[in-house]
Amino acid sequence: MWLFSPDTAARTQRGFVRRRVLAAALLAAPASGLLVWVATARAARPLRRLRRRAGGLDPRTSPARLDHTPTRIAEVDVLARTLQTVLARYDEQAARIAEALATARSFAAAASHELRNTLMSTRTHFGTSLGTLTFPRANGSRCWRTFGETTVGCSVCWSC
Repeated sequence: MWLFSPDTAARTQRGFVRRRVLAAALLAAPASGLLVWVATARAARPLRRLRRRAGGLDPRTSPARLDHTPTRIAEVDVLARTLQTVLARYDEQAARIAEALATARSFAAAASHELRNTLMSTRTHFGTSLGTLTFPRANGSRCWRTFGETTVGCSVCWSC
């Protein structure tokens, strides 16, 4: 005699509930994963668009800059403004460097010209005023300057 209900009916009911829970879980997991993937792909679309636009910029080859149309996502808009600021600062620094390089080249050209003229005039002056000048020899003997009949030690090379 059974006091409540037969044990086989409860066992059957538990098996039925387990199968239904397992089936629901097997269907819900892929469906929810697909739904999350679609939602995140849609939410990240403005960020991917910004990445594509920023990735195509090369300040060395093109003067084109980042053109961003505002989105409804504040973080993407802030990131785009930050990128625009960084690129503007890059342009300013590149202009400053180009200006400094042009100034340095101009200075080097002017200094070279001035030194070349000074050295050439000094060389010409020494060549005409000193007459015949012999430079130090490899054997260590002194150099000499000839004034007509008189030969004296040279004061130009300072080793005499």
